[in-house]
Amino acid sequence: MITIKDIARETGLSTATVSNALSGKGRVSEVKRRQIVETAKRMGYDLSRVHTSPASRVIAVFVETLSVIFCTHIAEGICRAAEKNGFQVKLYNLDLLHDSSFNPPREHVRKKLERVARQLDAATLGAIYVSQYPRDVTGIMPVLPFPVVYAYCYTSDGAPSVNTDDQQGAYIATRHLLDIGKRRIAMISGPINSVPMTKRFSGYQRALIDAGLSLDLRMVKVSDWEIQHSCDSMTELLRLNPPPDGVFCQSDHIALGVCKSIRDAGLRIPEDIAVVGFDNYDFDMFVSPTLTSIDQPLERIGNVAFAQLFSVIEKQAIKEKSVLLDAQIVKRGSA
Repeated sequence: MITIKDIARETGLSTATVSNALSGKGRVSEVKRRQIVETAKRMGYDLSRVHTSPASRVIAVFVETLSVIFCTHIAEGICRAAEKNGFQVKLYNLDLLHDSSFNPPREHVRKKLERVARQLDAATLGAIYVSQYPRDVTGIMPVLPFPVVYAYCYTSDGAPSVNTDDQQGAYIATRHLLDIGKRRIAMISGPINSVPMTKRFSGYQRALIDAGLSLDLRMVKVSDWEIQHSCDSMTELLRLNPPPDGVFCQSDHIALGVCKSIRDAGLRIPEDIAVVGFDNYDFDMFVSPTLTSIDQPLERIGNVAFAQLFSVIEKQAIKEKSVLLDAQIVKRGSA
């Protein structure tokens, strides 16, 4: 009769490790557990005598606010990846927009996380922090007894993070406007202190340079994410002589204001001025003309964030700690 000792000898592991793997007890990595179970099966060990289901494996997901669609899609990606790998997800909504600003103080977020940490399941093996917009969140996380991965944000302490490559997204947006024959391409951005704004401005500038065009700072307007303000910015751009024939908007909300200003001036989209947004919101298909936009791989950010955390939990090497995923352009009527 095959015994646990026989399996231990075959795998080169201790009898305690083999016993824990077959009974679902202790902290045995999923990869090692599967190896042991497969070896036991091959050797003819009677698996009906033990519980072969692994112990409960839980990860915590801290979401800044579920009312922001970016957070929701990323959380969905995490949950789907976790389910495929036999993990349970405990989701904690910090609801930061309810009692704070869009840019909450780090100490405020840290205090919320400290309160949440006291409620964590004892079986929690790791956590993923999901931000409502990309920024440096160094220092917000209290000391926890397990690893943390950051999604749609990053830290300066070397923790794994997963984000969209904003520079690449802006580059392909501007490149598309160039490819359809536009040469006087303006850009309307979000706030100057926004990390995505800085990177998207860089991608816009690089696309112009690669096309042999000079950057004309009169074509750049720094605004915010409000539709009315972007409408006002576009009205100012229309006063230029000559005005832009294409506009890269750093968000779809900015693009809505831009399109309104163009229509109010009696101009056509995209014939007179083409418009490209960023974010690929659902409403893009229902405005007139439909909005060409840059699609962020939000669910994939969640998938990859889980994969990063899984690697750390399983004590596997991570090839790249700071992951940037490519965006894609979705072409519609506006450009």
